[in-house]
Amino acid sequence: MIYWLLIALFIGLIIITADFFKKRSATRKLLAAIKENWGQPKDTTRNFELIATYLTTTGGEYAATAADLDLDDVFCYIDRTCSKPGQQYLFKKLHSPEISDEYFTALEERIEKFDNNADLRVHTELKLSVLSGRDAWYLPELFSKKQKTIFA
Repeated sequence: MIYWLLIALFIGLIIITADFFKKRSATRKLLAAIKENWGQPKDTTRNFELIATYLTTTGGEYAATAADLDLDDVFCYIDRTCSKPGQQYLFKKLHSPEISDEYFTALEERIEKFDNNADLRVHTELKLSVLSGRDAWYLPELFSKKQKTIFA
């Protein structure tokens, strides 16, 4: 009986160790991809209806003037985001920009911080990469709509 318990414990330990190394390897591959793709244009199709979700849930409009200015093409050209919410935020900023000096000063400080600290940049992008799945498109709706309670 004790042998079976030891065998089960040993097999469990092997499974846990294999899972640990598998996750570590996947993280290393993702980090390598993040470093390699940093600042590179993304050659992908974009669903502007889903990208515009954050803009529309915050009261903005996906207006015809945006088509006149080719903002979708501008967005495709400058989009270097790694997450769905990042794409949505960039899209919203293109359609409803802030033009105050304070905003640009704070933005430049944040950009400089990420430019000067590669570790911070890579680890931030690693954390944000979790939000690259299809469900992440719907985060603005999740936070903007009143939710029903499950406790009655």
